[in-house]
Amino acid sequence: MEEEEEEEDEEEEGSEEGSAEEEGESGAESDDSHISADEEEDAVAREGESEDEGEGDEDDDQGEEEEEEDGDGEDGAEEARQKKESKKEEERKRRLLEQKMEEEAAFFDDAPAPSAVGTSFQQLHLSRPLLKGVTAMGFTTPTLIQSMVIPVALQGKDVCASSRTGSGKTAAFALPFLERLLFRARRVAATRVLVLTPTRELAVQAHSMIEKLAQFTDIRSYIVIGGVKNAVQEQELRKKPDVVVATPGRMIDHLRNAPGIGFEGVEILVLDEADRLLEMGFTEEVQELVKMCPVNRQTMLFSATMTHDVNQLAAYSLKRPVRVTADGSIRTDEAEGSLNSVRVPTTL
Repeated sequence: MEEEEEEEDEEEEGSEEGSAEEEGESGAESDDSHISADEEEDAVAREGESEDEGEGDEDDDQGEEEEEEDGDGEDGAEEARQKKESKKEEERKRRLLEQKMEEEAAFFDDAPAPSAVGTSFQQLHLSRPLLKGVTAMGFTTPTLIQSMVIPVALQGKDVCASSRTGSGKTAAFALPFLERLLFRARRVAATRVLVLTPTRELAVQAHSMIEKLAQFTDIRSYIVIGGVKNAVQEQELRKKPDVVVATPGRMIDHLRNAPGIGFEGVEILVLDEADRLLEMGFTEEVQELVKMCPVNRQTMLFSATMTHDVNQLAAYSLKRPVRVTADGSIRTDEAEGSLNSVRVPTTL
């Protein structure tokens, strides 16, 4: 009996062990199934993320392309706007140029200034005493400014000339008025020529040149500058020399304060170095001297630069002048006359 009971106990233990093993295996299998399910979920999730990332990249690429297209559109619009503004500016400049050309055509004499380059002074129709003076100074061939100005000035026309200092412009304006003075009425003494220069040095140079050119004539000239007693100058001015070379300040002083001195008989007015006259602040003096001269005079204006202010002075003092540009020296300042702030009225 005991042996039977032991065998039954052993069989029960074996069955329990077998069931335990089966439960262990089934648990392992269930764990494996849970792991594989989790792995599948993770894989699906990763695939979903990768798909989302791919879609996001595609969206980003599409957005960048759209931004580039928008940028290209804005650049194109800006370029079109700039072209439109450029065309408007060109049209505005063209109209201003046409207006300026019309105004100049109405103001300037359109007669071309003749040129006698390569010829001699004899061909400029100067009288023998002046030709002797030219020869005595060693001049044989006129400079460009001389060959262009002298024929025009001999016709009595106003001249607006642009030429560099040292180009021979002093002889260019001196020879024509000396030629006219040779045929003046000598019975009545009068100052017939007034030459204005900005500095004493230029006045001395111009006066010296005039005296040398006129050395074989009876034409008298006098210089009015600072550094000389007023009383001496007043005495000489009352003698009415044919030509007066002066700086504006000293000349105005005599005209305002010395009785019996005036320019009622002036036939020719020369504004030498006009740009410097304005730069040095002689605007009011020049304006007053121009008004003191007769209206029917001949005026010659010479300037190294043709600025806005010089153009205004030309409009104020000249009548239908002939333009002369020599030596390529003309320089314009069309905007606002920024060289200086001087403003000269265009009407008397």
